[in-house]
Amino acid sequence: MSSTTLVQGTFNLPHILKQQERAAEAFGGAHMIRQHNQTYVSRLQGVQMAVDANLDKLVKDAPTRRAAVLTFNHEITYYGDGTRDEPLVIRGDKLNSETDLLHEAEKEVKNELKPVAQTKTKLTERVYDLEEGGQTALGPAVVFALNIASKRQGSKIVICTDGLANGGLGSLELAQDTKVDEAVRNRALEEGNQFYAGLTERARDKGVGISVITIKGTACLLPVIGQMADGTGGNVTIVDLLNMRDEFASILEQKIIATNV
Repeated sequence: MSSTTLVQGTFNLPHILKQQERAAEAFGGAHMIRQHNQTYVSRLQGVQMAVDANLDKLVKDAPTRRAAVLTFNHEITYYGDGTRDEPLVIRGDKLNSETDLLHEAEKEVKNELKPVAQTKTKLTERVYDLEEGGQTALGPAVVFALNIASKRQGSKIVICTDGLANGGLGSLELAQDTKVDEAVRNRALEEGNQFYAGLTERARDKGVGISVITIKGTACLLPVIGQMADGTGGNVTIVDLLNMRDEFASILEQKIIATNV
C-alpha cells in the first residue's frame, strides 16, 4: 500500500502533515516533492480518500446503516465503528486458529455498532491514521469479518488488497514461490482454493456478500480470493488509483433484495 502514483492536481488530505512526516522519516528526512499541480499519491491514500468519500455518501443516503473498519497486515486490527477507546488487535498464533478468531469475533458481536451518521467522524479519523507495513493476513481478516457481518443478513464485506495473502490462515505464499517444488506449489494452491471456497459457502449461507477490490499492477492470485465474490453476489474489481472512489461507491449502492434464494 506504500507504492505511489503521480496524479494531476493537488490533494489536501486530513492528517496529511502527519503522513508526510512519516514518509520523510523513511527517506532520511526528505519530504515528498509536489510540483506543477501534480501529487504522488500512495495506494493507501487512495483507499483512505475512497473510504472517506463513501462514508460521506452513506451518511447522506443511508444514515442508519452501520459501518465498521478492519485492517490486516502481520496482524488484524478491528476498529469497529470507530468509537471504541482502543482497537482489538489479533496477532501471532491466533491468526492460524479459526477457533481463536471466531472466539474473538463472538466477543465483539456483543458490542452493537452505531449508525454511520453517528460514527462517521470517528471512522474517518481511524482511516486516516492507518499506516502501511507488514504481511497480508487476508484469510484471518475474512474469517473474523464474516463472523461479525453474519449477524445481520444482507451485510457486505469489501476487501481491498494490493498484496498476496501470506499470513495466517489461507496463506497463498507457497502457491507462488518459484523456489519450491511444483508439487508443493500445486498442493498449496489447492489448499488455498479449499479454504476460500469454504468461506464462500459460509458467507452465502449467512446472506453476506463479499466484494474484492485490488489495484492494477499487483499480484494477489485473484482467481483464488475472487471466488468469494463470485459465489456471494459480490464484485471483483481491478482498479486504477484514480477511480477507486467510484468503485467503492458502486459496490455500496447495490441494494440487497433477498438472501438465501
